[in-house]
Amino acid sequence: MKYFIIVIFLFSWLPSFSQNKGFPTGAFIRVYNSDGIKIGKGKISSLTESDLILGSEQKSKSIPVKNISIIKTKRSKGHLPLIFGGTGFLIGAGIGADAASNDLLYNSYYDFRGSSIILFGLLTGVGSSALGLIISASKKYEVYEIDGELNKLKEGISEIERGK
Repeated sequence: MKYFIIVIFLFSWLPSFSQNKGFPTGAFIRVYNSDGIKIGKGKISSLTESDLILGSEQKSKSIPVKNISIIKTKRSKGHLPLIFGGTGFLIGAGIGADAASNDLLYNSYYDFRGSSIILFGLLTGVGSSALGLIISASKKYEVYEIDGELNKLKEGISEIERGK
């Protein structure tokens, strides 16, 4: 267990030593056209007279202002439960593996040591996913009507940046 904690501690420091690649730091938005189809998502990188440029860690995308009908803030409601659930499963599986390796659960109801890994992983995964769902439901998602107008887009982005 001691080595497990040391490895996690070392990996938590990796981002602080990585190169600064200059990724966009603006607010995260989702962009929809007049048909309600999502045409882009990402952090706001810049805005020109004709295009909204969204950037993510992998790529940037230019969206013509005339095609933008609605922008929504925050991520979708399934994002936090998925992230929390996966993290909770991994933490629970680690606790289950540690408990199985220390013979804490070997003489109990479960004779198979791997079942403790699965059991703790599923319990903490479901619990943390429920927590993510509660947090996601309590977040305020804002919707801005743009209808292809540059002035409305500028006003919406300035409000989003202030509330960020």
